[in-house]
Amino acid sequence: MGKFTIRFNKKHTGPHDVWRIFEGEKQHNVEHLVIDVPTRSSTTFEEGEMKWNITCEGILEIMDGTAHITRGIL
Repeated sequence: MGKFTIRFNKKHTGPHDVWRIFEGEKQHNVEHLVIDVPTRSSTTFEEGEMKWNITCEGILEIMDGTAHITRGIL
């Protein structure tokens, strides 16, 4: 099971806003997000600005631009 920190990114340079999912040193950018596990909120202070995050643990699967975080395989 992975540990994830998630943040909505309105500053993304692509055509759509994206969810940024941090998994250790990896980062995944997806357009849609489904979380089917308990979540917690947290804040971090980065680049002189307070950032609000969602944190959770589970299994991450990305299909067709949608990230699913679940307790097990879909």
